[in-house]
Amino acid sequence: MESTISWFRNGISQGRPWLNFTTDEDCQLVRSWSNISQDASKGSSQKSDQFWSRIETNFNQYSDGAIQRSGRSLSSRWATILDQCNKFVGCFATVRSKLTSGESDGPGDAELVRRAKELFAKKADARGKQSCFMFLHAWEILRTVPKWQDLRSQQPGNDRAKKRMKLDENDDIVSDDDVRQRPLGVKASKKLKASRGIMAGRKCRRQ
Repeated sequence: MESTISWFRNGISQGRPWLNFTTDEDCQLVRSWSNISQDASKGSSQKSDQFWSRIETNFNQYSDGAIQRSGRSLSSRWATILDQCNKFVGCFATVRSKLTSGESDGPGDAELVRRAKELFAKKADARGKQSCFMFLHAWEILRTVPKWQDLRSQQPGNDRAKKRMKLDENDDIVSDDDVRQRPLGVKASKKLKASRGIMAGRKCRRQ
């Protein structure tokens, strides 16, 4: 009995992937990813393992759960959340594009979500996959995150992707058609300061 308890505790302390994530943990993972990916002070040169190490620290600091998750476990869970939420976004866009003229004012967000979940289930059934969308709690947070919207725009087939810089999972991005204002990354800030210095020097020489 003691060995079983010890084995279970060791699994918890090491963040083993077989311990299912809770809804609260999913939400904290999304928030941690958002915070770290949008931290311009770290720039865009950090490697993936550094990126997920920072997410691991942030997650375990703010998570209410007793389980300490590893960066590998969090990365794996994030891949699942991202895949499922991307599919759901496609369904949500489809049902919104099919609104009739009588629904010009919109049926309300809750109704669109209901229809999108139904479409998601139909498509999943056709592929022989799990039919229920299990990450609505994560999507509700992600849909408000500019960084995730940038990642969405980078997907193949999206016309806006051609207008954007290549984006890694931990890069900063500057869009020439994005109306939202974001802080510049470290490299972008240095380039901007350098260009301003050059322009100022030229102006002085002309005077």
